[in-house]
Amino acid sequence: MNLLLSGGLFAERIQHLVITPLRTHLGPEVTVSTVQLTVVPTRLTLKDVTIPPFGASMDVLNAPVRVDEITMKFSPWSLLTETLILQTMTIKGVHASLRNTQEHRGPSAPLSVPFLLSQYWPREVVLRNVVFSDLNIELGTHTNKTANDQWKMTGIEGQLRSDFAMKNFHLDITTGTAEIQSADIAKAPMRFVSIEATMVLHPRHLEIKEFSVGGTIGHIALHGRIDDPEVPTLTLHADVRSTVEDLRVLQIVNNIPVSMEDLHGVVHLKGEIVGTWPDVRTRGMFSVGNLRVGETALGHSRGRYSLDQGHLTVKALSTDLFGGRLHGNINMQWQIEKPMHTQLVLGYEGLAGTLQLSGSLEDAVLDLSIEGSTRDVGEIARLVNYTEPLAGQLDFNGSITGEISEPEIRGRAAIKDLMVKGRFIDSAWATLAYQRGRLDIAKAILRQGAGLFDIEGLVLFPDGEGAPSADFTVMTQNGSLRDVVALVYKELPIPEQANGTMIVHVDGAQNYVVKGALSFPAGQALGERFDEGDVEFVLNPRGATFTRLQLRQGRGA
Repeated sequence: MNLLLSGGLFAERIQHLVITPLRTHLGPEVTVSTVQLTVVPTRLTLKDVTIPPFGASMDVLNAPVRVDEITMKFSPWSLLTETLILQTMTIKGVHASLRNTQEHRGPSAPLSVPFLLSQYWPREVVLRNVVFSDLNIELGTHTNKTANDQWKMTGIEGQLRSDFAMKNFHLDITTGTAEIQSADIAKAPMRFVSIEATMVLHPRHLEIKEFSVGGTIGHIALHGRIDDPEVPTLTLHADVRSTVEDLRVLQIVNNIPVSMEDLHGVVHLKGEIVGTWPDVRTRGMFSVGNLRVGETALGHSRGRYSLDQGHLTVKALSTDLFGGRLHGNINMQWQIEKPMHTQLVLGYEGLAGTLQLSGSLEDAVLDLSIEGSTRDVGEIARLVNYTEPLAGQLDFNGSITGEISEPEIRGRAAIKDLMVKGRFIDSAWATLAYQRGRLDIAKAILRQGAGLFDIEGLVLFPDGEGAPSADFTVMTQNGSLRDVVALVYKELPIPEQANGTMIVHVDGAQNYVVKGALSFPAGQALGERFDEGDVEFVLNPRGATFTRLQLRQGRGA
């Protein structure tokens, strides 16, 4: 028999049995449009339930929560004992509007679900005149919109179990899918599937046994507890597995002043989230497998991290690089609408040497010092696909400054025991500056025995594929001209020692022009001995042209 209770004794009893506990626990302003009772089986249906913000929920709700229908199956003894003994409950059509994340002190990330549950739960759980041991909850589809956010969850189901004293409650929740569109969180809509949560609601804290979600940004798992819902204190353990490509959708990643477009890899974060909201901190370990920057493979990166109120610290950083190992520490600080400041100290062991890098990064502006050395400069040459024989010991110290997208590198390089194409140079040093594909050689000195070469010039590197171009001015004192020319051309029939100037232009790998005007001390050339001489020549891939050659012996030429 179905009765629509609109008055009389049963109406008053139902009013007292249902509405009173609702107002006790959810606020005195709770209203119910229709109360419908089915006697066999004993089922109670509440329609058009309105729950205004009350207590802790006032901090997270913009407007009253509206529920289309609540159906409860309860024991018939409830009407006699005036205690609501529930068996099952189904909730349909929940309409709620949450405050923007800037207006309340709650998180906007995956923590928001357990956080909001803790906000709704009072400090002391005391359910008077309500008894249940096992409730099944079906919320169906839930949609929420604010000025900046839109949330939609489908297939929401749950099971709530209580202890004998009705003070501790075990909650299992599953959600089929969740779609989140928030300009504050991500630059594109995010989709999550198979959200599962197992929680225990105690009088003064929320215990999260398991919280698991997979979707757009990978898989996230949490467990731990949230104490004191009025001043939430978090002690959570997190495990995040994703890829760099998937994480690019997050705004916090896009706010980093380094472009992430060329960065690839498999990310694993494992750590803890502790503290009183919103001043929480997180620390733990991270690893990035198959890390790659553009076409450069960095292998496996790992380290320890700590994030505390806009201060990120990375310690024990270690990653593969060019057959060696990059290691060090990074400290990064940022505040909203203020430049990001980063301090770093990095070391590198590889390419037959070591490298030290230290300094700061202010937003996107570099100010770094660099110092390094290698026992075999050929290791670096092979890195840039230089295949000719090359060896020597290289030392470099300098600075890296300017915009991170177009840095300027300045410094001094020194090489000992240099061997190029079988020709030996005792030592060389150069003052260099590089920016925007242009390498300026302000001063370079090469020494070979008693000879000296003074070089100035520049090298231009193309934006895409192709060989660089270069222009040099070389002044020599008692230098072995044969050895220099032999680097690009077969041996010329000229004396070994010479003084003078050469102008060198290189355009690509096979096109070059060398113009020289040199004088010789006493020696032998072209089968003749002489006391002094001079020569002017032009050298290119087609051959050598002597525009002037004069050898003098005594008074004759």
